[in-house]
Amino acid sequence: MHLSYGLRLPTDVRHVPVVRHLATATLTELGVNRQSIDDIALAVTEACSNVVQHAGAGADFEVRIRVEGEWCRIEVVDGGGGFDPARAAAEVLAEGPSSDLTHGRGLGLMRILVDQLHFEPGESGTTVVLVKHLGLRSGSVLAAGAAAAGGEAAAGELAGSDAGPAAATPPARAADA
Repeated sequence: MHLSYGLRLPTDVRHVPVVRHLATATLTELGVNRQSIDDIALAVTEACSNVVQHAGAGADFEVRIRVEGEWCRIEVVDGGGGFDPARAAAEVLAEGPSSDLTHGRGLGLMRILVDQLHFEPGESGTTVVLVKHLGLRSGSVLAAGAAAAGGEAAAGELAGSDAGPAAATPPARAADA
């Protein structure tokens, strides 16, 4: 099964819960288990919050959600000047987290919650990419789809990978499909 959709929203903290709610509602309806939903909800909240905090006022941000089989890929695209994740991590290590115990923890938190986290710099900002293998509830529409496909993804749906069988491969970037 393949499902994808996107949102473009003003860079405003009030829109972060909208993204979180849509992602969790989608995954709930598809039969994803609570642990996977909670991990994605927190990771996407952190990614969107970082955009709101750092991208600058007046710009929009975009969120693309894609589910293929038992994998979920979320892209959060900002319209800011971009950032260097290695430099950001080094600054947090040098300065330590802020006294309010919130600043400086987001990148590490996202890395723990998802299977893959990477950043794609672009001409008009940065794309944060979160990829997570989904745990499924009994009777999940995703499990039924995987069983009907014989556990293998259709050719071309997923990017080539050295990670093993296609069923264990995360979804490709939208541009790769």
